[in-house]
Formats: sequence, structure tokens, C-alpha cells
Amino acid sequence: MGKFKKLAKQFYKKWYSGGPYEIVQGTRTGFRDLDPVTGGLRPGELIMVASRPAMGKTSFVLNMVDNISVRNNGRSLYLTNDCPERMIADRLIQIHAGVSGICFRKFEFYDEEEMALDAEKQALTHAKVDIKNIIGVPITQIDGVVKESYQKHPLDLVVIDNFKMLKEADNSSDQVIFRELKRLAEYYKVPVIVQCPLSRGLEKREDRHPIMADVEIKDAIKLSDFVFFLYRENYYVPTEETTVPLEIDIVKNPRGSRGTVILKAYRDCFAMADYPGDKLLDMRRKFEGNHFCHIFDRWDEVIGSLEFSLSGESEYDIYIKPLELQTVGGNPVALTVIIPDGMDSHLYDNQYKEVLIQAIQNVTELNCKDIYFVTRSEMETFYKECEKDEKRWS
Repeated sequence: MGKFKKLAKQFYKKWYSGGPYEIVQGTRTGFRDLDPVTGGLRPGELIMVASRPAMGKTSFVLNMVDNISVRNNGRSLYLTNDCPERMIADRLIQIHAGVSGICFRKFEFYDEEEMALDAEKQALTHAKVDIKNIIGVPITQIDGVVKESYQKHPLDLVVIDNFKMLKEADNSSDQVIFRELKRLAEYYKVPVIVQCPLSRGLEKREDRHPIMADVEIKDAIKLSDFVFFLYRENYYVPTEETTVPLEIDIVKNPRGSRGTVILKAYRDCFAMADYPGDKLLDMRRKFEGNHFCHIFDRWDEVIGSLEFSLSGESEYDIYIKPLELQTVGGNPVALTVIIPDGMDSHLYDNQYKEVLIQAIQNVTELNCKDIYFVTRSEMETFYKECEKDEKRWS
């Protein structure tokens, strides 16, 4: 009774003070529609995220890690027994910066991706995310791994990459492993997420949405506080869309609310966003105010500033006026400028590069470092090669 009295008094104090009653009291996942349903992920809770392979379990969890530890200064421990540590880190960088997998593998980025990577360097290199490899580590030794990170600082989230791989490293029963994971959550006062497979039998049904009977792990549902099922229709009915709906079915919730939350999944970079919100578009809009981009709007002003500084009007009309700005690079800024077909890029390098760089700096205050001059036909050839590469890799 004493505990209840204390909590009841807190409720009435909050109410009478006129302050809002905070629905989300745990660690926020960062998803607008998911947090109000779950109330946040609270210390001591065990969360099972389950689906068939390739539905997006790892991406979904890494998006939560991004929201908690890269964007909001929380502390996460990611225990991987399925993927190399480097791969998990790369995927987290891709998710945060919105970089496509093809570009990431080739280290050839689009302009907005370069700017995002450059602008987010501080956040990514200082993110409070610890990734540890636990391949072959039995459940009895996981405690030591968590303890090592916890002693450095309290944790806001712990992730177990793959329950199946955890079981293969241990002779214990499913029930013993889940009880130990629940004990870890309660002892270290941290929400623990474990990713689990589902029976392939569901793929024989006409409706392939997961149900509780598809969970093969004994007592997993009973011992978990939350159970999330993931489902993507486009896995079974492929489409050409670059973004696809991801259904999060909340089938167990200690706070009562169940139902389905829809997220938008980006197929090229593993990022996820509120549906129908657009996290990547919002991220890219953020760079519209960046001084890198101002040059697009002021390019005519840059060119016009050279009209009376050259040796003659004809020189301006022939060599400068036709110039078109193509791209803005990262840091240091390098511009690609299109020159008329038939013109020699070496002529521009030798005669006009310095005056153009100076004009850019005077007009836009952009710290331009270099300019590449190419003809339109050369640029079109380059784009065709990029398209071939993209088709080959996709």
C-alpha cells in the first residue's frame, strides 16, 4: 500500500500542478506512432522483435539505436553474434546519414550524401554506442559482457542480435536463456531487445502476417514484456518502390495497448521513418539552409560579377556566360561546372578557375577549394555509367 500511495500522490501532484501527464515514461524509440503505444521502453523490460528473415529486424532495431544514442545522447550496447562489428557500425552510419548501400560500398556518394556525412561527423564519431562481438559466447557469460559496459556508464538500451545464434552457443533450454535475459534487464535496470526468428510455416498460409503460434521458442512470449512482429508485404509481392511500408504488430504490451504501427522503410539505406513522414527528406531539407547550397540560388550572380572584370565583352559571352553549376561536393567544397561542348577544360583550368573561385567566395562566402570543368556530353556519359553500375549492384 505504501508504494501505491506514493505513486498516487505523484499522479495527483502532477495533475493539480497543471503539467501534462507524460505518456512516454521510458526510453523513446524515436518513432512518433510507436512511443505513445508502448509508453517507451522501460528499465527491466525484455522486448522480443520477431519476424521471418529479411523483414528488417536489424534495421528496425538499429534505427532505434540511432534515435536513442546518436540523435539523443543515450547509451546503447549492441551485442552481435550474427554480423561483424564493422558491418553493424556501417549500417548505423548509413541509417543516420541516409546513404545508399551501393554508394557506401563504392565510396562514391551523391552530393547530399556527402554533405550529410560531413555534417553528421561529430554526432557519429561521438555517439554513445558500444558494439561487441559475442559469437560463441554462452548465455552464462553474457552477464560479464554487459557488466563491462555498465560499469563505465549506465545503459539506456541493450540489443541481442540473434537469439538463434545465442542458443547455438549454449546448451541451455530456450526457457533458461530467456529467463537469463530477463534477469539481465532487471538487474542492470535497462530495456533488453532480443531478435528472434519465426516458423517458416507461416509462409504456407495465404495470409502471411505473423501470429503467436509462429513463435517456436518455448515460453518466449510468456517471458517477454513486449512482443513485436515485423511484416513487409513487398517481400512476397516485390515492387520497384524505393520506400515500402513496414508493419510493426504489437501483440504483447504490459501497458495494455496493442495494434499495428506502420513505418516507412527505405530500401537503399536501411533507414526508417514515421509513416507517412519522410525522415530522409527532412534530413536533406536541413541542408537547404546550409551555405553549401546557397551557391545554387546565386550562381547567376556569381557569373554576372565577372562580366566587367574580364578583358572583353566577347570573352565573357563565349567562355563565362554559358557556364552551368552541376554539383556541390563535401568538405573541402569542390564544384563541378559544365562548359560548352567543344571547349577545352584545360583552357578553363588555366585561365578561368582562379577568377571563378574568387567570385564564388566574394558573392556567396562559400569556401570553395576547387572546380572541375566538364562538357555536357562528358557529364551525360558519366551518368550513364553510374546507371549501369546501379543496375548491376541492385
